[in-house]
Amino acid sequence: MSGDATSRALIGALLQAAAPAPLVAPDAEAGIAQLRALSATPAPPAAWHEAVAEAVRDGIIRDPVRLPPGALQCHWCLELTTAGRARLVGEDARADGAG
Repeated sequence: MSGDATSRALIGALLQAAAPAPLVAPDAEAGIAQLRALSATPAPPAAWHEAVAEAVRDGIIRDPVRLPPGALQCHWCLELTTAGRARLVGEDARADGAG
């Protein structure tokens, strides 16, 4: 798989993993481990980190590092934006042959 194809596959897998509910972890490494466990798309952790960064740049997920009000430390939360949900619906439609 080329770099672009790998990136697209990982972002697609990321969207699928975060669609039912946000993924929450104590830190980025634990969050990436959750993504890898939920996905059938094999890739090293560094590739997953890059896919998350690309998804943030594309506006399809919120920045996963969060400091909730009143919290004493940050946590990691992978959550789709409205654009991410729309992209996921578009990918599902293409997979079904509608697009």
